[in-house]
Amino acid sequence: MTPTTSPRVLTTDAASPLAPQSHATRVVAVVVVVYAVAAAVVATLWPLFSYTFSLAAFGLAHVLTEVRYVDARFGAALPRTFWRTTGALLACVVALRALGVAGVVAPSTSTTTLELVFVALLFAVGVPLGWRRSTSPAPRPVVVGAVVVGAAVVVGAVVAPLPVLLLFAVLHNATPLLFVVERAPARRRTLVALAAGAVFVGVPALVASGVLQTWLVAYVDLDAQPWRVGSLADHYGVYLPPALRVEATAAQLFSAAVTAQLLHYGAVIVWLPRAFTDDERPRLPWPSWGRFAVVIVALSLGLLLHFVVDFAGARAVYGLVAAVHAWIEWPVLFAALAGARSAGVEARAGC
Repeated sequence: MTPTTSPRVLTTDAASPLAPQSHATRVVAVVVVVYAVAAAVVATLWPLFSYTFSLAAFGLAHVLTEVRYVDARFGAALPRTFWRTTGALLACVVALRALGVAGVVAPSTSTTTLELVFVALLFAVGVPLGWRRSTSPAPRPVVVGAVVVGAAVVVGAVVAPLPVLLLFAVLHNATPLLFVVERAPARRRTLVALAAGAVFVGVPALVASGVLQTWLVAYVDLDAQPWRVGSLADHYGVYLPPALRVEATAAQLFSAAVTAQLLHYGAVIVWLPRAFTDDERPRLPWPSWGRFAVVIVALSLGLLLHFVVDFAGARAVYGLVAAVHAWIEWPVLFAALAGARSAGVEARAGC
């Protein structure tokens, strides 16, 4: 089946929702603010319910939607060698996690360190591509940033692998910010980055400060849950390192991470499908949007049932798929923000 484009296209011209004076921009801004506030309130009131239910119901949907977006936006623009290398490294990460799920290898500091080594190599993949295809010196700080982050990952893999891995679990929820910035016109990227940062960073930071928890303390139920999933403290390990799990602020920090998770899901599932443009063609033969939605709903319902029956087991299986979309974003975004995508598009167009 051949891919189809969304009937509602987000472009970057004067009529685009990205245009500062457009009516669409104001409508989108209101919707985003309302959703961000709702996410913050819900995650503060019922952090365990919000985390477990959103993960079980929407986790797989957001993974598949984001992978399709990455393929459509960057698939044909980045060279095959890039995809072969990232694919091989991602296969190593998934295989390592699969061995843990199967019980062949016990999760340990060594396995976490090894996964981070693969991640550091993923950061390195886009560096030469971004540097070589940068049409001006301006994008090169992005490439330098990739080198610095990759080096930091290597150091972290040796010194404190678990905190580094958890840090990336939190940072992953802010990646829609980078997708928005990458798509924005170059002259407006700073403004777009500030606006998106206020949502994807500012709102979770507000929750982490404990202000909302103080205001809503009479209504907070930390252990409210959709089905039997244990206590809130049982899930701290998803986002919090051991040192923070025993702090008095652990609940509000976890709520902040869940807020970021809800914002991430909303952006990926709702915005990314609307952001496709006619010039974007994926490498993979994705079905039409209607059939894609049916497949997502069917698979999500099946996984949701698995989560209800065995939450820990389902989360481990989900982690195999999630690893692909979580780690592939970084090399792709670094290469794209450094100008590799635009150069690839120009090459396809014969420029």
